[in-house]
Amino acid sequence: RRDDRCAHRLADLDSRQTDPAPGSKHEQNFAFLKVRTLFESCLRSMAWGGRALVVGFASGDIPKVAVNLTLLKGCAIVGVFWGAFRKIEPKEDAANFAQLFKWFEEGKLAPQVSKAYPLADAGQALSALVNREVVGKVILTP
Repeated sequence: RRDDRCAHRLADLDSRQTDPAPGSKHEQNFAFLKVRTLFESCLRSMAWGGRALVVGFASGDIPKVAVNLTLLKGCAIVGVFWGAFRKIEPKEDAANFAQLFKWFEEGKLAPQVSKAYPLADAGQALSALVNREVVGKVILTP
């Protein structure tokens, strides 16, 4: 199941390449993910001075990271606990949401929607989430 989700994300990131040839970058990415965690792979591919935001652990595994990668990349790993941030810095949280909605209205953000369900089918939507059949967002409509 996790391989399917990784494959989907890689296809998303590298959608211009449709037929991965043996030895190609696309095929190497899949092999790479089998040896390293996705987090480590992302950290290794980060540009100088980047920030890796730790929001949660969807795969269930909590990755261990070689701290020397932060030195090599001049990057930071930042924990994001939104619930605590919202309570401690409510004005900043509100400003962040205002900015997100502005970007959405301007078309700068395009959330990936797996499926939209009518509100009456909320149980089916919840089942899809629980069964990990969703990549992206599930939307309930009135």
